Amino acid sequence: MRKVITAVALVAVCVCFVGVGSTLAKPTVDSAKAVVSVQTAQARVTPGGLVTVDVMLSNADSVSGFQVKIDATGGDQGSLTLEDIALDKSRRNTLFGQAALLETMSPATGELLAIRQDSKGVSVGANEQSYLATATFRVSPDARGTFSINVNTKGNTLLIHSSGAPVKFQAGKAAQIAVGASARLEKRNRTSR
Repeated sequence: MRKVITAVALVAVCVCFVGVGSTLAKPTVDSAKAVVSVQTAQARVTPGGLVTVDVMLSNADSVSGFQVKIDATGGDQGSLTLEDIALDKSRRNTLFGQAALLETMSPATGELLAIRQDSKGVSVGANEQSYLATATFRVSPDARGTFSINVNTKGNTLLIHSSGAPVKFQAGKAAQIAVGASARLEKRNRTSR
């Protein structure tokens, strides 16, 4: 039974990546400045802890699939290491709702891919946000300073239009995470109010 499940999962992954590869040859759709952003409720975390971020989409037309990769940069020392990236279909504002999806996560690259099986596109208004994924990072025990978490825009994050073409997008504002005693972020947050 385990071998059958593994074989079925492998076939689904191959179908997803073959489908994404064929979309890259099509002209890009300009989706009126679609924005993929990262949000968190955790402005401060302790070394050795976990931080979660949500990946959100706004201002996009007829999206039928996406691939997301999240990067963590910065800090004075230490690192934030991706532990998991997943799609929580139970979320109220999930982009595809309860539609049947082909989805996979690559532990080696930290990328999440989700494509509607019916290829129907979903649009999101400029003043709306739809949920794409949740990423969880492990904070190294020696981490200190302010880290930025944002979508990777070097080809590892993409949106797929219902026509099969890639959708142009921009990365939204990065989530800023203070680890340890980072007075700089506290001061910046107080002065921006």
